[in-house]
Amino acid sequence: MGERVLINPSVKLRRPASPLPRIQGALSAVPQKAAGVLAPVGGWRQVTFAFGLAFCLGGIGDVFDCAVMLFIGGLLIGLALRVPWLKG
Repeated sequence: MGERVLINPSVKLRRPASPLPRIQGALSAVPQKAAGVLAPVGGWRQVTFAFGLAFCLGGIGDVFDCAVMLFIGGLLIGLALRVPWLKG
């Protein structure tokens, strides 16, 4: 079947350096920049609502062969429509 592998606990294995700290350092500035861009639009919740509405209208538009137009229209409506429960 399979071979048994015995591990010698006295031998320490070297681990390769993780790139995670560099990635986290580079990504830490992204939310700050995104917040500056998204604040006039309405924030993350408003943009998420707009994309959700755009995908729904794009799916409906796919039936009528005008998916791109309805997607763009849904995105614009979602960004312009201020829904009261999105204020957090």
